[in-house]
Amino acid sequence: HSTTNTPLPTIKYFKLPFIQDLTPKLTRIFKSVDENIKIANYTVLTIGSIFTKVKDKTPKDQLSNIIYCIPCGSCNKQYIGQTNRHLKCRITSHKSDSRLYPDRCSLAKHVHDEQHVMNYNETKILAMENNLNKRLFLEMAFIIQTDNLINKKSDVEHLSEIYAYLLQLEKQHQ
Repeated sequence: HSTTNTPLPTIKYFKLPFIQDLTPKLTRIFKSVDENIKIANYTVLTIGSIFTKVKDKTPKDQLSNIIYCIPCGSCNKQYIGQTNRHLKCRITSHKSDSRLYPDRCSLAKHVHDEQHVMNYNETKILAMENNLNKRLFLEMAFIIQTDNLINKKSDVEHLSEIYAYLLQLEKQHQ
Protein backbone atom coordinates (compact mmCIF):
# COMPACT_ATOMS: atom_id res chain seq x y z
CA HIS A 1 0.00 0.00 0.00
CA SER A 2 1.18 3.43 -0.78
CA THR A 3 -0.10 6.46 1.07
CA THR A 4 -0.20 9.85 -0.43
CA ASN A 5 0.28 12.89 1.71
CA THR A 6 -2.14 15.30 0.16
CA PRO A 7 -2.56 18.30 2.41
CA LEU A 8 -6.04 19.01 3.68
CA PRO A 9 -7.44 22.30 2.49
CA THR A 10 -7.08 25.13 5.00
CA ILE A 11 -10.44 26.58 5.86
CA LYS A 12 -10.47 30.33 6.44
CA TYR A 13 -13.13 31.83 8.69
CA PHE A 14 -14.37 35.42 8.46
CA LYS A 15 -17.22 37.33 9.99
CA LEU A 16 -19.25 40.00 8.26
CA PRO A 17 -21.97 42.27 9.58
CA PHE A 18 -25.30 41.27 8.12
CA ILE A 19 -26.60 43.98 5.81
CA GLN A 20 -29.70 43.14 3.79
CA ASP A 21 -28.87 42.41 0.09
CA LEU A 22 -25.16 43.25 0.46
CA THR A 23 -23.91 40.46 2.75
CA PRO A 24 -25.32 37.55 0.67
CA LYS A 25 -23.65 39.00 -2.46
CA LEU A 26 -20.30 39.39 -0.68
CA THR A 27 -20.55 35.84 0.66
CA ARG A 28 -21.09 34.49 -2.88
CA ILE A 29 -18.12 36.50 -4.20
CA PHE A 30 -15.80 35.18 -1.46
CA LYS A 31 -16.92 31.58 -2.05
CA SER A 32 -16.35 31.95 -5.81
CA VAL A 33 -12.78 33.07 -5.12
CA ASP A 34 -12.02 30.30 -2.62
CA GLU A 35 -14.24 27.36 -1.66
CA ASN A 36 -12.47 27.09 1.69
CA ILE A 37 -13.75 30.43 2.97
CA LYS A 38 -16.49 30.20 5.60
CA ILE A 39 -18.45 33.36 6.40
CA ALA A 40 -20.27 33.95 9.67
CA ASN A 41 -22.75 36.81 9.85
CA TYR A 42 -23.54 38.93 12.88
CA THR A 43 -26.22 41.49 13.53
CA VAL A 44 -25.26 45.15 13.63
CA LEU A 45 -28.49 46.31 15.24
CA THR A 46 -29.25 44.57 18.49
CA ILE A 47 -32.17 45.15 20.81
CA GLY A 48 -29.69 46.61 23.30
CA SER A 49 -28.43 49.16 20.77
CA ILE A 50 -31.96 50.18 19.80
CA PHE A 51 -33.34 50.41 23.35
CA THR A 52 -30.35 51.67 25.31
CA LYS A 53 -32.34 53.35 28.07
CA VAL A 54 -35.55 51.44 28.48
CA LYS A 55 -35.93 52.34 32.16
CA ASP A 56 -36.52 55.96 33.13
CA LYS A 57 -34.05 57.51 35.54
CA THR A 58 -35.46 57.73 39.06
CA PRO A 59 -36.11 61.37 39.99
CA LYS A 60 -33.66 62.64 42.61
CA ASP A 61 -36.39 63.28 45.19
CA GLN A 62 -37.54 59.65 44.89
CA LEU A 63 -34.12 58.15 45.63
CA SER A 64 -33.66 56.33 48.93
CA ASN A 65 -30.74 54.76 50.85
CA ILE A 66 -28.60 57.79 50.11
CA ILE A 67 -26.04 60.16 51.56
CA TYR A 68 -26.96 63.73 50.60
CA CYS A 69 -25.65 67.29 50.95
CA ILE A 70 -27.91 70.34 51.37
CA PRO A 71 -26.31 73.79 50.99
CA CYS A 72 -27.44 76.73 53.08
CA GLY A 73 -28.90 79.45 50.90
CA SER A 74 -27.87 82.17 53.35
CA CYS A 75 -24.22 81.29 54.02
CA ASN A 76 -21.50 79.02 52.61
CA LYS A 77 -22.18 76.14 55.01
CA GLN A 78 -23.73 72.81 54.09
CA TYR A 79 -25.32 69.84 55.81
CA ILE A 80 -24.51 66.19 55.09
CA GLY A 81 -27.00 63.50 56.05
CA GLN A 82 -28.15 60.00 55.23
CA THR A 83 -31.56 58.42 54.94
CA ASN A 84 -33.25 55.18 53.99
CA ARG A 85 -36.39 57.12 53.05
CA HIS A 86 -37.09 59.00 49.82
CA LEU A 87 -35.14 62.25 49.72
CA LYS A 88 -38.41 64.19 49.33
CA CYS A 89 -39.69 62.77 52.65
CA ARG A 90 -36.41 63.51 54.43
CA ILE A 91 -36.40 67.11 53.18
CA THR A 92 -40.01 67.51 54.38
CA SER A 93 -38.86 66.26 57.82
CA HIS A 94 -35.97 68.76 57.83
CA LYS A 95 -38.37 71.61 57.04
CA SER A 96 -40.76 70.51 59.76
CA ASP A 97 -37.96 70.03 62.32
CA SER A 98 -36.61 73.50 61.52
CA ARG A 99 -39.98 75.02 62.48
CA LEU A 100 -41.11 72.74 65.30
CA TYR A 101 -38.15 70.81 66.73
CA PRO A 102 -34.93 72.80 66.17
CA ASP A 103 -32.94 70.57 68.54
CA ARG A 104 -33.53 67.38 66.49
CA CYS A 105 -30.58 67.87 64.16
CA SER A 106 -27.89 70.41 63.38
CA LEU A 107 -29.63 71.49 60.15
CA ALA A 108 -32.83 72.41 62.02
CA LYS A 109 -30.80 74.17 64.72
CA HIS A 110 -28.87 76.18 62.10
CA VAL A 111 -32.06 77.28 60.30
CA HIS A 112 -33.82 78.14 63.56
CA ASP A 113 -30.96 79.85 65.41
CA GLU A 114 -29.41 81.71 62.45
CA GLN A 115 -32.73 82.44 60.68
CA HIS A 116 -31.14 80.99 57.51
CA VAL A 117 -32.88 79.26 54.61
CA MET A 118 -31.56 75.97 53.25
CA ASN A 119 -31.33 75.62 49.48
CA TYR A 120 -33.19 72.30 49.26
CA ASN A 121 -33.45 72.52 45.45
CA GLU A 122 -29.65 72.28 45.21
CA THR A 123 -29.42 69.09 47.28
CA LYS A 124 -26.74 66.75 45.90
CA ILE A 125 -26.67 62.97 46.15
CA LEU A 126 -23.17 62.05 47.34
CA ALA A 127 -23.61 58.27 47.37
CA MET A 128 -26.16 55.46 47.37
CA GLU A 129 -25.83 52.48 49.72
CA ASN A 130 -28.49 49.98 50.81
CA ASN A 131 -26.53 48.64 53.78
CA LEU A 132 -27.16 50.85 56.86
CA ASN A 133 -23.71 50.38 58.44
CA LYS A 134 -21.94 51.16 55.17
CA ARG A 135 -24.22 54.16 54.64
CA LEU A 136 -23.45 55.49 58.14
CA PHE A 137 -19.72 55.03 57.51
CA LEU A 138 -19.95 56.87 54.18
CA GLU A 139 -21.87 59.71 55.83
CA MET A 140 -19.13 60.08 58.47
CA ALA A 141 -16.42 59.92 55.79
CA PHE A 142 -18.09 62.70 53.78
CA ILE A 143 -18.51 64.79 56.95
CA ILE A 144 -14.82 64.47 57.81
CA GLN A 145 -13.71 65.35 54.29
CA THR A 146 -15.99 68.37 53.80
CA ASP A 147 -15.33 71.93 55.01
CA ASN A 148 -17.89 74.53 56.13
CA LEU A 149 -20.36 72.10 57.63
CA ILE A 150 -23.43 72.65 59.74
CA ASN A 151 -23.03 69.10 61.13
CA LYS A 152 -21.92 68.65 64.74
CA LYS A 153 -18.76 66.80 65.80
CA SER A 154 -21.01 64.17 67.41
CA ASP A 155 -22.06 63.14 63.89
CA VAL A 156 -18.69 61.39 63.51
CA GLU A 157 -18.05 60.19 67.07
CA HIS A 158 -18.64 56.55 66.10
CA LEU A 159 -15.97 56.58 63.41
CA SER A 160 -12.90 54.65 64.52
CA GLU A 161 -9.80 56.75 65.15
CA ILE A 162 -7.80 54.98 62.45
CA TYR A 163 -10.45 55.69 59.79
CA ALA A 164 -10.73 59.30 60.96
CA TYR A 165 -6.94 59.67 60.75
CA LEU A 166 -6.78 58.13 57.26
CA LEU A 167 -9.63 60.32 56.01
CA GLN A 168 -7.91 63.43 57.41
CA LEU A 169 -4.70 62.42 55.60
CA GLU A 170 -6.65 61.97 52.37
CA LYS A 171 -8.29 65.38 52.83
CA GLN A 172 -4.88 67.06 53.28
CA HIS A 173 -3.59 65.54 50.03
CA GLN A 174 -6.49 66.81 47.92
